[in-house]
Amino acid sequence: MGVNVGFIGLGTMGLPMSRNVLKGGYRVYGYDINPLRMEEFRKFGGAICNSIGELVRKCDCIHIVVLDDKQVKDVMLGEDGVVKNAVKPLYVAIHSTILPSTCVEVAGKASQFGVKVIDAPISGGPIGAEEGSLTFMVGGDKEAFEKLKPILELMGKNIFYLGALGSGLKVKLLNNLMLYCNNVIAAEAIEIAKKMGISESDFLNVVNTSSGGSWVTQKWESFNLLKWIDSKPGFVELILKDIEDGVKTIYEHGLRSIIFEFFKGYYEYRKFLRDKQIR
Repeated sequence: MGVNVGFIGLGTMGLPMSRNVLKGGYRVYGYDINPLRMEEFRKFGGAICNSIGELVRKCDCIHIVVLDDKQVKDVMLGEDGVVKNAVKPLYVAIHSTILPSTCVEVAGKASQFGVKVIDAPISGGPIGAEEGSLTFMVGGDKEAFEKLKPILELMGKNIFYLGALGSGLKVKLLNNLMLYCNNVIAAEAIEIAKKMGISESDFLNVVNTSSGGSWVTQKWESFNLLKWIDSKPGFVELILKDIEDGVKTIYEHGLRSIIFEFFKGYYEYRKFLRDKQIR
């Protein structure tokens, strides 16, 4: 393959995503602030870079899989960022779940230096990343999308082009809002059923063949997010970040959702209970 592909962020999602691109025959370069992740990347055939600048100068397209808005801005616009090191036309896919307005801001500045950006947030979790079965929700320049599509197809089975820059992130945030709400509703119903003398397994068997079932109840054993709040450090904070970003994006469009705001309060309460236990 004549295209050199770069990954910035080799964590739970970025590492298996990069591995699938390597399997597709591309030369793949990687950078992460954690040297242990870079060493793991190197072991399965990736070429490690010691800085973002080094990676940018070697690559034709770059996939960014970092945590939040600040990290995306640092990676794209920082002193050793993508924009300041771009020496040729470059295509960038931002896979992080961030505010659509952040993506538009970053892409606007990047375009002045020949860097074309699409937003391509993902759904499917670590299992989907390992299996190459992710869903990509894409917004941005259509030509840039077509250039990056063959690489996305190595990492995912469902790729949706949704229009203008930021469209993918809008859909991703709404999807996450639905996931978090559905999780609370399912947990409440299961708990009530158990207190009424009905086992969790019996309840789920019925619900999953009835109108009250959902993706959440079908995958309840592995996607009961509420049980992770107390056991996974930073998990509820990540949920609240997504909810806050979703609600803020709704507000930016002159809209409002009382339901999503209510569930934000619920997760804030769960965080309060967790923090109280820690103290």
